Amino acid sequence: AHWRKRGRDPGTLCGFAPGTPMSPVRVYTVFHGNLDFSAIPDRDLPTVIERCYWPLLTLAEQARLPLGIEMPARTLQRVAREDPEWLKALRASIERGLIEIVGSGLAQVIGPLVPVDINRANLALGRDAYAALLGAPPTTWFVNEQTFSADPLPLYPFKFIIPLSGLLLLLQGIVEILRCVVCLRLG
Repeated sequence: AHWRKRGRDPGTLCGFAPGTPMSPVRVYTVFHGNLDFSAIPDRDLPTVIERCYWPLLTLAEQARLPLGIEMPARTLQRVAREDPEWLKALRASIERGLIEIVGSGLAQVIGPLVPVDINRANLALGRDAYAALLGAPPTTWFVNEQTFSADPLPLYPFKFIIPLSGLLLLLQGIVEILRCVVCLRLG
């Protein structure tokens, strides 16, 4: 084996001796909600809250999983107007440490396409709206639709590569299934 050539014990390849306890793994996931740019009619908002937002709170409570929920403050305001009980349950889950709201501003804006002053105002208005609804602003923030680079490269137009890659993987999967069918038929 490769490790024998170098005179190493396989248990120390990653810097851990056999039997060394590992640190606990902390898992954290963030769910995104945004009602501003969806094609969901306003009349269906109660259904979205019932089928999408309530189950997140239920999951955190029943499974005792720490969850992050990122939604623009405008979405949080809309949900609070439509279902005030959801906001109360959210606040209770936050107080118990089961849910953390991840801030992202008043509205979800495409940061690179708007002036810096608008980005700053969006974050400040969002901070104030979160504080009004939740009693305090979020401590963790998410920057929407951002691309960072040392040089101002136009990376945003290349985001089409992600769905294109997904399409190619889908086609590869279909070909693999067809190949299996042929192999099964021909033995």
